[in-house]
Amino acid sequence: MAATARRARGPASPAAVACALALPAVALALAACGGHGGSKAATAAPATSAATPTTTAPQETGAAPRPVPARLAAVVRAWSAAINRGDDRAAGALFAHPALVVQGYALRLDTLKDAITWNSGLPCAGKVERLELVSTGVLATFTLGERPGHHCDAPGGKAAAVFLLDHGRIRLWQQVDVPDGTPAPGTSTGGVPAV
Repeated sequence: MAATARRARGPASPAAVACALALPAVALALAACGGHGGSKAATAAPATSAATPTTTAPQETGAAPRPVPARLAAVVRAWSAAINRGDDRAAGALFAHPALVVQGYALRLDTLKDAITWNSGLPCAGKVERLELVSTGVLATFTLGERPGHHCDAPGGKAAAVFLLDHGRIRLWQQVDVPDGTPAPGTSTGGVPAV
């Protein structure tokens, strides 16, 4: 059976991703559009022309990382724990509807089924190594490992994602470069991301 989530026609533009992360009002706007209508399938994110979305990883400023409030950290850790035990339904239930995932391209998840399908495609588990507050989101750094029912293509490797959370749900999940400078899979080589 075909997945209901559809890939966007092109990757998210740097401006679109930056706006989604920089403007908390975007989260409110997304909450108002289609959140209760019972969409039957995921919809493509707006088509754009840029090749790679911008990252939200912090710039080297010498400043200490900002601590993450416990309620935000709990959502990120719950998502990671669900992925690590192979529970795609629990991981999917942590996503808002609609939600946006960005991994070299943008994908809008309109339903729980869309979120479950997307989570089921992640090949690796990810042990949370570090959380920090960046812009309006939480930057999580993971060590990759084997995941039940999947084959991890980079066990022991690092990956990072920014989570924009709205009322305890993931509104945006964006894979970014690891803070140590390791490029996010798929952003510099065009490959399939590991997380």
